[in-house]
Amino acid sequence: MAFYDFLPGPPSTDDTEAPNLYPRIVSSGTIGIHQLATDIAEASSFTPGDLEGIFV
Repeated sequence: MAFYDFLPGPPSTDDTEAPNLYPRIVSSGTIGIHQLATDIAEASSFTPGDLEGIFV
């Protein structure tokens, strides 16, 4: 699942209008190749070893 934060955009020329908000993804950390291969293998017919071979 992705998490987003909303940041104000550049100021408009019309000060009476509320600023537009734009989504920006928030990082929740990183995972290694082994964890990525395991996660994909659980949802597909590939084995973790097959996927690690593809990644490298």
